[in-house]
Formats: sequence, structure tokens, C-alpha cells
Amino acid sequence: MKTVSDPVIFCASLGDFHSLILVFDPLTPFTMAPKLFLTGVTGYIGGDFLYALTEKHPEWEVTCLVRNHDKGSLVASAFPKARLVYGDLDSVDVIEKEASNADIVYHFADSDHEPSAHAIIRGMQQRPSTSFWIHTSGTGELTWKTHDQKAYSELLPKVYDDWKGIHDLMNQPDHALHRNVDKIVLAAGSDKLKTAIIAPPCIYGPGRGPGNRKSQQVYLSTAAILKQGHGFVVGEGRNVWHQVHLHDLSDLYVLFGEAAVNRCASVT
Repeated sequence: MKTVSDPVIFCASLGDFHSLILVFDPLTPFTMAPKLFLTGVTGYIGGDFLYALTEKHPEWEVTCLVRNHDKGSLVASAFPKARLVYGDLDSVDVIEKEASNADIVYHFADSDHEPSAHAIIRGMQQRPSTSFWIHTSGTGELTWKTHDQKAYSELLPKVYDDWKGIHDLMNQPDHALHRNVDKIVLAAGSDKLKTAIIAPPCIYGPGRGPGNRKSQQVYLSTAAILKQGHGFVVGEGRNVWHQVHLHDLSDLYVLFGEAAVNRCASVT
């Protein structure tokens, strides 16, 4: 089993959550409610996670970064116990401060934004005890060969295995999507800062968060079909596009948080 002394990537490309076991170092479990800092909670993924988390662990202390008071009012009305701080991803001083106060950081906002990633690291490195950063990327990182070869309708037989093939996932080429920030997260992993990357594929299902509750891909695909007036296939149509339900994905994020809190737990 792989410990989080090394960073861990979970690519939910098949929605196959049962194959992953995540074991943290055998440290003393939390004796008080953990403090969490979340970005992107008015988005599709982050908002649904916030719902799932508060349903499962209403006792956990949650701080959310929101861009403005309009966004804040949406969060406050749905989740009145959540503490709000205001700023965007360029508000690096705010992000650094909140990360320094958090046992666990969930980063759901822009997965390609480098300044916010560096701010999270600076903040968490100030903490005297071990802390945990759960970062959201995407399986778009695995499409680099499709783009390089312009093989958009072809089947590329490479299968990525986030257990036995973790080396491949941690060493994608630098020009791959999301790779810029994934490298930052991977390099930050240490005995004091445990990092994990969750990279979902196409996500579907109704959101339960305070903001965006709709996926992009399904609606954009439907719009293209309606514009054409019929269903269609691009090229040979042999490419594969994996899906995961949003609620299953949120459950996975909750399991990661529980593993961090318990210091020695399985994510199954």
C-alpha cells in the first residue's frame, strides 16, 4: 500500500473508487474538530462536496473563500455554519493566511492557477503539525497524446493505473493540461505536508451546492446535437470518454478528509 509520505494521485477515470486505499502516517488522530479551508465552493464540484461534507460531518469547522458578497450570501444561506473569507485566487495573502490556519485544504477552484497553489504551500508550511492538501485536477492531463497526434476520434490503447502505474501519472509531459500546478502539488509533499491529487473525468449529475449545479460537458454536447438537428459521430468515433457521477465524486473527497482526520484509514 502506498503511504502519503509521497504525494498520491487518484485519477477517477473509471469511477472505480473501490480500488484505492490511502493510508496516512500513523500519527495521533485529531482530538478536536478539524479545521478546513475550501476554495471553489460556488462551483459544481466544490459546492456539491460542501453539501456532502456538512451532511456527514456537521461538526467540522469549515472556512470558504468566496469572490464577493453575492457569492457569500449564496453560501451563507445554504450553509450558515460556514465561515466566509473574501477574495479571489489572486488574493494570495488571504489564501496563505487561511491555509496556515487549516488542518486540511481542499482546492476546488482553477486547477491551473499557480499563484494560489504557491500561497497554499506557504501557508501550510507555517503550521507546526502535519497538514493535508487535497487538490482537484482533471483527467484532461492524460489527453496530451491525443492533442499531439490530433487523434481526436481514435482509440489510444494506453491504460493509466493509479495504483500499479503511479509513476506514469506523476510524470506526464510538461505540456499536458493541468501539469503546471500538478507539479507544484507533487513537489510540495513532505512529512509535514501530505498532498493528494484527485483528477476527475467527465462529471454528470445534479449538483447540491449553493452555486453552479450543472456539468459543462453534457450540456455542451447536447447543445451541439440540437444545433446539428441529430446525433453525430466525430471521425471514426473510437475515442473513449469516461464518466463519474458527481455525488460519487463528492463521497470520495469526504473519504479523503476522513482519512486525514483519522491519520490511519482506508479510502474504499
